[in-house]
Amino acid sequence: MNDEVLSRLMAVIENQQRQISHQQEILDRTNATLDAISSKMGELLLDTSKPRRKQSSPLPPEIWCEIFENLTQVDILVVCQVCQEWHRLGLTKLQKRIFVDSPESAFKVALAIDCEFYRNYTGVNYDSFMQLAGEDYLDPRYVKEIVFNNPCFSPRFIYKFSEKFPYTDFSIISSSYYKNVVNDKVNVRTLQVECDELSNFTQWAGSIRNINILKETAETYVNLSKFHNLKRLALPDCPVVNYNGPKMLLDSLVLRGLFNPSVLKFVNMSHLRSLHLTFERDMSGKFLKRMHRLTNLSISFDWHDDLVPSFEYFMSHLKRNILRFIRFHGIEPFNLTEVSRVISSQRESLQHLIVAHKFALEIVFFDITAVIRNMRVDEGYREEEITEWFKSFKGNQFPNLKYVVVNGKTWHIQRSLGEYLYRKVIVDQI
Repeated sequence: MNDEVLSRLMAVIENQQRQISHQQEILDRTNATLDAISSKMGELLLDTSKPRRKQSSPLPPEIWCEIFENLTQVDILVVCQVCQEWHRLGLTKLQKRIFVDSPESAFKVALAIDCEFYRNYTGVNYDSFMQLAGEDYLDPRYVKEIVFNNPCFSPRFIYKFSEKFPYTDFSIISSSYYKNVVNDKVNVRTLQVECDELSNFTQWAGSIRNINILKETAETYVNLSKFHNLKRLALPDCPVVNYNGPKMLLDSLVLRGLFNPSVLKFVNMSHLRSLHLTFERDMSGKFLKRMHRLTNLSISFDWHDDLVPSFEYFMSHLKRNILRFIRFHGIEPFNLTEVSRVISSQRESLQHLIVAHKFALEIVFFDITAVIRNMRVDEGYREEEITEWFKSFKGNQFPNLKYVVVNGKTWHIQRSLGEYLYRKVIVDQI
């Protein structure tokens, strides 16, 4: 009897050893594949001296999809040159909204000042844009908007480009240069101007959809009333004004300064779909009751525990389960207990929750239970600190975490026996 039991145990042990050996072989092959991909990607992304449009892609489509879908910003020229399947992989979103940068890196400055306005744009420097345009990488079917923010563009180039891209909207960073260059032949849909410059663009009042006011006065709202098709508006501190015109039917409103009730005088709050504001203690949220179409809410504040009661009262005015997207600026991302409790009324509808701490750390949640799939750490943290942070994770934390972007480098995350293993698969390209 004992011999029979012993033989069965030995058989079980041998079977387990074979399984362990097989799993180890799979792990070794996976690691070797990742090393090869990392090495190849480094060579491809660093060597941009020769365009590769006529060559076939050295990597399978699914690898490209995983790589580029999880990057917050990439060099669109490198994508066009290296990856031949980029049209088929849905990467055309990279050229949907393009911000042509100036030598002073105006895109990064604009993104830091007004993240809500520019976070959906792809920054391209002047030389890369000229190469994209000259080699026909850009497709008129996909390019929806271009922000020209470089004085190197000649009037002739803008006219020729607008003829080639007749359905592309052009955004203007206001200056005396653009006042002399742009005419009725160009589709101007977006303005970034000071309030006293609005009168210079009234010829496009019927076509302009987006306005970003950098500096305003009491006359701002009088000028804005002329832009009757306006859909998206960004404002600094709102002065108290007497406004008697019709209320604007905006889809999106960005208030970078402190909230002022005067904004309720000229905006139909029940029509808004997206709102960004700065929260203060004892801030009344009664106006939220009228926002029946609101789906995206972004709030900036200097978070501390004393704000919890006021913020909870503020959020209580929202209808239950109407928000799909919430973004918080200024909350410590590692302490989200209060935040989860406050927004629990949106549990059934909420799809995306982004928590940003001083623009340095951004964590994306795909549901309210903190199931993180992608994480981005842009600046302010060393790789050693992130490594120590990963080591502190427990096996039940972030079970679906797959990619982490640290200072422009993407780490592919693997879980093994409750521990987190990371491997860099892309070199720095931001």
